[in-house]
Amino acid sequence: PAGAGYSTEAILFTTPYTVSKSAAMRDGDFKEGDKVGVLGYSKVTYTANGVEVDASTSLWDAKKEWAKPEVFYNQELTYEGNGVLSYNYSGDNAVGTLRGWYNEPDYTYAFFAYYPYAQLGYGNRGTIYAEDGRTSMGTITLSGENATGDPTFIYTMPYKSNSSTSTLLNLDRVPDVMLAYTVNHRHSDGAVSLKFRHMLCAFEFEVNNYNTYPVTINSLQFSGEDFYKSFTITGQEQDYTPNDGERYSGYFNLLPNGAITCEAADTDENGVVIAPSNTKITVSRDSEDPVDLLFIPDADGKITERECTVTVETSKGNVRQQNIKEGMSFEPGTRSIFSINIIGNNFVIQVRTLDNWSDGGDSNIYFD
Repeated sequence: PAGAGYSTEAILFTTPYTVSKSAAMRDGDFKEGDKVGVLGYSKVTYTANGVEVDASTSLWDAKKEWAKPEVFYNQELTYEGNGVLSYNYSGDNAVGTLRGWYNEPDYTYAFFAYYPYAQLGYGNRGTIYAEDGRTSMGTITLSGENATGDPTFIYTMPYKSNSSTSTLLNLDRVPDVMLAYTVNHRHSDGAVSLKFRHMLCAFEFEVNNYNTYPVTINSLQFSGEDFYKSFTITGQEQDYTPNDGERYSGYFNLLPNGAITCEAADTDENGVVIAPSNTKITVSRDSEDPVDLLFIPDADGKITERECTVTVETSKGNVRQQNIKEGMSFEPGTRSIFSINIIGNNFVIQVRTLDNWSDGGDSNIYFD
């Protein structure tokens, strides 16, 4: 039964699951078993001029200065499919395996959630693990259980700081970090809907062969110096600034399964090129899932203050490098496609924003 002062109705969570992930990452949905962490706030009292004030019915911005996450602190939620997030709660105010609302109908609630979930340890910090349960995908640090005000969230990538561009970086170590919040929610509003937004930008790669003969690529790499490694976001902030002093460098091997052969371009009856052949860079030879590199962009849309480089080596021994710096600008929640256009022994890179994970978009950036 619910404890004194609590409703016998339970707090439930949902998410608009059909738009919560990019099409390239788990086919547009959360996957059953995905885990989310949530902090919940409601009951607030403080003393002013010797008088105790109950601010539990106040809106979040008015009461957050004194609010602590007494409803939930890093409560684990599990995606069950069809937009449902379930959990197991065993506190004094439990309703079965869930938590009850307060009895007072005018109390307002604030919930802040993040994905993927991390079990916290010392310093309110926890490691995100891959499906094998051993491989680190970075760390999450939350503000403390007794901290007041807007909660803070820090994500730190798993790469070593101050590494050189000769350091091989794993293609699949960074998760699709997302955040969500709902404030000024009341019991009468029903289930809490958490609409997640993507915090990183994603890069995908494809090769367009404009030649009338096949081209085999032995090596394809993306490298750079001083990528941003960590960011902090507070409360309902939409924008963030990467944390100072935390950088990593290295290169990504975009062909981990070896060389690929790009078919010849389509030609007309006179041998004139009509359209290039298109080869998408995928995670394996028998997969349609593209390689996604995830980065932290700064307020100017840059993933580093230095330049990045794409290096292509063909089977004929031709090696070409192209630096990418000027005009490069990306936003959290955008997926950009790097089109590597092979023309003779040279290549030109075209970068376009395919879409926005959250609300659509269309922009083009060209490098030549």
